Amino acid sequence: MGEPNENAPAWIRNAFGKGEAWLCGTYAGLEYATEAMSGIPFDPRKRGRLSLPLGIDGLKPVVACDEPLVEGALLKNRKTGKQAVVLMNWKFDCPDGVGLELGVPLPAKKAKSLALGQDLEIRDGTTIYLPSLADGDILLLD
Repeated sequence: MGEPNENAPAWIRNAFGKGEAWLCGTYAGLEYATEAMSGIPFDPRKRGRLSLPLGIDGLKPVVACDEPLVEGALLKNRKTGKQAVVLMNWKFDCPDGVGLELGVPLPAKKAKSLALGQDLEIRDGTTIYLPSLADGDILLLD
């Protein structure tokens, strides 16, 4: 994994069955939130260190955002097939008019923000434009 770096998280990697488990010597949420709450500009390289296991196998986040302090998870209801994106904003603020672009790996025809109570613009079927984001949001996809 390279030379030791006192500013990078410690990783332990162990093969198990058909996969492997990773343990990181940091609390990722605290890594994001501490800087954001202190007004310190976030270094996007830190996200790269925290998401190291994904890059090893060439994986990418299921929900990609153009803001490194916003993370998303795609959820699917097994019975209905309906999907939603749950967002967490470690920056804790995205003022109106600034906006975020979210990439989702499926063609969505409609997206609705529960926090904003409005339908969202979808670009190219897989990019959702969110005009603002406070601490978090849930986007319903159709």
